[in-house]
Amino acid sequence: MLRRMSELVSSFSGLHIASAGSKSVVTPSDNADLTKGGRRNQALTKPITIDSNTGEVLVRKTTGKTKVRRGQSAEEYKEQLRQYFLEEKGPTRTEEDALKMEDFDLLIEDESFDYALKQVRQKMVSYAQKYYYERDYMKCLKVSEPLLHKFEPFNKKNKIRRELEELRYMIEKSKARLELQPSR
Repeated sequence: MLRRMSELVSSFSGLHIASAGSKSVVTPSDNADLTKGGRRNQALTKPITIDSNTGEVLVRKTTGKTKVRRGQSAEEYKEQLRQYFLEEKGPTRTEEDALKMEDFDLLIEDESFDYALKQVRQKMVSYAQKYYYERDYMKCLKVSEPLLHKFEPFNKKNKIRRELEELRYMIEKSKARLELQPSR
């Protein structure tokens, strides 16, 4: 215990308190681990350019290991932009009246939907979530039950367990709310 205390005292003995008007309040005497501005390990996180033509940089991780990041050529960048704007049509935009019951009826009957894709499942579940949030429990039930039957075959090794649990929860709560308020 005393040995540990003496180590701590010796490590703090090299620090000097500067005047209150200066920018840096604590200044180490031997500059160990601290750089300008008092930021730790700043030199470790700054990338070092290896080749400006290819864009390769050397990055040092906080563990001390170095890693070479591959750069991106101008042609690759242009190809990526073309793919994003022409093929994927840019960012997806949700219109105001995007989640209508009529649209859901058409989509649920569409056999071309691949429910193995998470984006497709999330789009379909968003209908149920919308109706549940709006407290329209009848529509929520009409949407959730067919989705549960469509999603269950894709639950290999519990990959979509949480999504199924969420649907079951909405079905259970919607049924309970409808039993309490049958006039709705």
